[in-house]
Order: sequence, then C-alpha cells, then structure tokens
Amino acid sequence: MDEQRDVAAIIDECGIYKSDDLKTMIDIIMPGLRPRRGKLVLMGTPSKGGKLGTWYRATVNAAWKHLKMSYLDNDRVPSHADVEKLID
Repeated sequence: MDEQRDVAAIIDECGIYKSDDLKTMIDIIMPGLRPRRGKLVLMGTPSKGGKLGTWYRATVNAAWKHLKMSYLDNDRVPSHADVEKLID
C-alpha cells in the first residue's frame, strides 16, 4: 500500500495555544513531513504569556526561518491612511 506523504502543514494562531499543546502538535506533525522534506509553517501574533513557552522559543530559534510582516506590508489595502484612521 502506498503511503501518503505530506509536503506542508500550517499551524495558525500559535500564540493562543497552551505551550504544551503546541509542542504536542509540532511533535505529531513533524514525522509525517520528513519523508518528502515537507515544511511546517507556524503563524501567529506574540503569545499573551510573554517571552516563554513553545511559541516564543520558535520565534527566536535560529533553526527556523522567520518572516515578519504587518498590515503595512499588505499591498491589497487601498489606502493605509484609511486604515490608520480606522485604528485611531
């Protein structure tokens, strides 16, 4: 029987999970990605727990590739001035 191999997995909103739960998700997903050199993408905003836990460690670990963006990087927003006005 031919086994399916995953090439990518995404966990979004990493900052909302309990640290141990996020670690468990990563530990479960990673073995399934290895056969095809798949990628795990972790996304989210900083954790409410501060500078500790699985999500924080991933954000400062040099073994992970880090990409950071804000709403200002979104080229589909018609006017950033309107966004700023809405935020204010």
